[in-house]
Amino acid sequence: MKNKIINKIVILNLVLLAFLSAIFLPLQICQASPIEYGFLKVKVTSQTGQPMINAQVFIPEISQSFFTDDDGFTPSIKIPMTQDNRFIGICKKDFAEITLYVTLLGHTDTLVTSTVVRKNLTRMGPTVALNPSSPQIPFIAYQDYVDQKWAENFIAKFRNR
Repeated sequence: MKNKIINKIVILNLVLLAFLSAIFLPLQICQASPIEYGFLKVKVTSQTGQPMINAQVFIPEISQSFFTDDDGFTPSIKIPMTQDNRFIGICKKDFAEITLYVTLLGHTDTLVTSTVVRKNLTRMGPTVALNPSSPQIPFIAYQDYVDQKWAENFIAKFRNR
């Protein structure tokens, strides 16, 4: 009788252990890896290259604005490295791409897309040259650049398909 009770207790403990393991083990395995960062210092100038003081640089990916100093630079901006899900399994990107929205009173709003930031590096740039306000041009938008190494890998992978 005593052995039957002990066997039932052992079986109940094993079932409880299996149940708790099924709940908590995946939580340990699925913990997020530490976030990695890159850094960026944007320069804002006039069309003639003069630094633009107090220009606002808004980065929607981190929901933050930064203002330029007397030399036209933002402070060093910490950018989280996020995975571009559009290219998973196609051609992995080892960098983050962000958007810059640059404004300054009396100048045309400027939108810069595909601004590349690399992990653990500080990028000095891009330089955004603002135009004086014009009713004919409500805003300017352009792409910063395509990462050359990534583009080469992408083309090499798909060239002969």
